Amino acid sequence: MEENILEIRNITKHFAGVKALDNVSFSVKRGEVHALMGENGAGKSTLIKVLTGIYKADSGEIYFDEKKCMFPNALSAQHAGISTIYQELNMIPYLTVSENIFLGRYPMQRAGIDWKSMNEMAQKLVDDIGVKIDVRKPLNTYGTAKQQIISILRAISLKSKLIVMDEPTSSLDSNEVDILFGIIDKLKKDKVAIVFITHRLDEVYRMCDCITVLKDGQYEGTYDIKELSQYELLNKMIGKKILSMDNNRVKRDFSTDECVLEVSHVTRVPYVRDVSFKLHRGEIVGFAGLLGSGRTELARIIFGCDIPNSGQIQMGGKLIHLSSPKDAVAQGMAFCTENRREEGLFPDISVQ
Repeated sequence: MEENILEIRNITKHFAGVKALDNVSFSVKRGEVHALMGENGAGKSTLIKVLTGIYKADSGEIYFDEKKCMFPNALSAQHAGISTIYQELNMIPYLTVSENIFLGRYPMQRAGIDWKSMNEMAQKLVDDIGVKIDVRKPLNTYGTAKQQIISILRAISLKSKLIVMDEPTSSLDSNEVDILFGIIDKLKKDKVAIVFITHRLDEVYRMCDCITVLKDGQYEGTYDIKELSQYELLNKMIGKKILSMDNNRVKRDFSTDECVLEVSHVTRVPYVRDVSFKLHRGEIVGFAGLLGSGRTELARIIFGCDIPNSGQIQMGGKLIHLSSPKDAVAQGMAFCTENRREEGLFPDISVQ
């Protein structure tokens, strides 16, 4: 159909005998924000990678901008007008913001790269959305949230016809989410289509026009946002009746159990100020708060990544001094960082 920018027809993909996608079809209209929903393992990421040329489908057809196509690689998809913003950022931290935005497309002059023009174009993109970013600074000067916004600006600079956003708000606070939604509104007015992948249902119902649900690699259905309540959407994603939305877990009193960790009046200016808590054996303590509230910074202090200005940490009733993660490991601690790629794993060596 002419109004559809994208039509995916009967796509199937196997991995070592496992059917990751089973005869999946759906379409996206021009200027539409289309949510792609499903549990982990439903096939969302695989479908996007087939669309953008990272994986090759075993069978099926893709029509983009009224042309049949099966992209051999991600660059071909990008040249055709499809941009993807992944949850795991794929940019170069030691290049400037403007270099990252125009990577591979630097404006040239006789003497080489036209740095002045590139910086001016990049700064205009940033200023248009009202974010304070100096495009001449290295990308790693900014936190994950602003880096996510910069990756979105890169997609906009490509003048894409379809932008896939994979968990784009995962590292954004409420103000930055509002900025992102403002960007999406502008893109809609320019007839740019958005495929929006998220687990946050409130964002789906705030921003999206319709929803496609995948379950176990199969197409479950496409629905207008007004047709489906959040409760019905969860039922379709999970495939079974949700018995209760209430938390009926039995609460247990841990106060008499052994205290394995005690943090007392820990401060690291300006991120953490006078934080105290106790963790008992078998207990799960959750840190809640908005981006920038100090949750990650506190975890880094506990694991010895950062040194506090004041306060103390005890394990098993004994005062400990952690000057590095090695000290924390020696005390029996482990740390699952939010930044898996740079701090949690060595991606170029084997799993073993």
